[in-house]
Amino acid sequence: MSRFQQKHPRLAALFALVALLGTFELLAVLCLNLEPHATTQSVGPRPIAFGGANPDSQQLVSGERQYILSLRIQGDRVFACTADGLYRARLDKKQWEPLRANTVPEAGGLFVLDPPNEKALLYFVTPGTCQSVAFRVHGDTAARKIQRPGLYRSTDQGDTWELLDNAYDFYAIVHLQGGRLFAL
Repeated sequence: MSRFQQKHPRLAALFALVALLGTFELLAVLCLNLEPHATTQSVGPRPIAFGGANPDSQQLVSGERQYILSLRIQGDRVFACTADGLYRARLDKKQWEPLRANTVPEAGGLFVLDPPNEKALLYFVTPGTCQSVAFRVHGDTAARKIQRPGLYRSTDQGDTWELLDNAYDFYAIVHLQGGRLFAL
């Protein structure tokens, strides 16, 4: 790890993410709150592929572009939620892999922004988050029924997930240093 990465881990992760996803897609999704462009030609570096064994492949899992609904950088990995599921990629491999374990939460939720150096990955999916996602992606106010709502935690880079709570419907979570969570 370079001195820059040690001194500015979030900025270094953002630079790595720009190289990974492509400048245009990153700005459109994160900064401008717009959908990524749907042309067949990408601007900037080629995006990482969803699935397949060939890292240079442009083939996506469903055969079409996946809109990133929620994104989380943790260490040398990037986690993304699309309407079809949860994915992860190593920053140096440039290839998405779907998370497929039995304990993986449903798509349509959001990753919790954690304090720096947090080792656990938190993700929540509720009827409220799914309705928001359905409207943002499809312009639809009807959300699909969530089978396993709640707040989930992974301590092993997304290999396994533990359901922490499923008692309430909420739209956002704030995670403070020291482990305190606030749900809104």
